[in-house]
Amino acid sequence: MSGIRAMVASDAMRSRGYVVQVAWMWVLIGVGVNLLQDGPIFALIAIPASTGFSMLLSSFGQDEAGDWQLFRLTTPLDRREVVWGRMAFVTLAVALSAAFAVVLALVSMAIGQWAGMEGLNLEGRGMSSWDVVWASLMLTVGGTLACGALMAPLAFKSGVQKSLRAMPLLFAGIVTLVAYLVSPGGPWGTAPMEAFGRLMDALGGVAGLGCLLLGVGVALWVLGGAVAARLYESRQF
Repeated sequence: MSGIRAMVASDAMRSRGYVVQVAWMWVLIGVGVNLLQDGPIFALIAIPASTGFSMLLSSFGQDEAGDWQLFRLTTPLDRREVVWGRMAFVTLAVALSAAFAVVLALVSMAIGQWAGMEGLNLEGRGMSSWDVVWASLMLTVGGTLACGALMAPLAFKSGVQKSLRAMPLLFAGIVTLVAYLVSPGGPWGTAPMEAFGRLMDALGGVAGLGCLLLGVGVALWVLGGAVAARLYESRQF
């Protein structure tokens, strides 16, 4: 456990300058775009997703740029601690950025309602403000972790430079396959959409769906970490 904490601290120290710059950027852009779009969804989606992907990729990029990944092999950290430490660091970054996004969204809503921007008055459109915030946040965090679970094993196995070539093909292949399967003329016909409607009713709406996707995302993230740890242990530098 101490090795994992050391790995988290190492990644955090190397990323602190970038985090400060991005935080100020999101304060200016997040609130501004939320007000221009007359809704709080932008910050809730863009900030956790972009932070998760950028922290994951930049931490690997810093390893390779300075050959830190080779020097780290001479430290007391074993390879499994390196993997789980990085996964924990990205998880912490996503969680903190999600909390930051909620603050920006609520500030935007308060400013918009004070200025009389009706679009930000979600209760006036028959929606609870907290339902929208919660659903958007859970959907985004769950989706980010699920995508990261595919990226992490590739990056630990082959390095981020090589894996970046495979990632677009992987995601494009998954999206294409899913789109084909669930299309009206696909092999599954309308069954997926009908099942989705029943699932939404069972979960009580989009907020329940967000909770479900968050749980699936966390499970895939942990599974991706286990796969990455096994692949990284066998990697030859």
